[in-house]
Amino acid sequence: MEKLLLLWLALALTAISTQAQDPQFSQFYANPLYLNPAFAGTNGCGRINLNFRDQWPQLSGQFVTTSASYDQHSSALNGGMGILISSDNAGQGTIITNRVGVIYSYIKDLNRDYSFSFAMQADVEQKTVNGQNFIFEIGLIL
Repeated sequence: MEKLLLLWLALALTAISTQAQDPQFSQFYANPLYLNPAFAGTNGCGRINLNFRDQWPQLSGQFVTTSASYDQHSSALNGGMGILISSDNAGQGTIITNRVGVIYSYIKDLNRDYSFSFAMQADVEQKTVNGQNFIFEIGLIL
């Protein structure tokens, strides 16, 4: 019985998934490739986007996020190509996430007014965690 319980506990611990939250921009529509990679190449000409977010600047542990992207339509590829670069600094160097991604989107015109688009994105991400900036409170209850 103990072996079965230990096996179930081991399986439960391996099945735990971690989840994280991507940075959120207040004007998300101004960053189309970050919002949806299928927007790459939907503009008739090349498009450059630069975004900056400084959340809670008055606090000591502020969150600073920057993002830059470029996309271009290509008739030869029936879609568009793009690149997306982002950096997220959470808590003044506590957790830093840098990401570079390349995007290909396929665009199929359905009629004069509507089109269908889907995309593939490949990212390289670097995450740095500085444990010295963590603050743990210890309480003593008597």
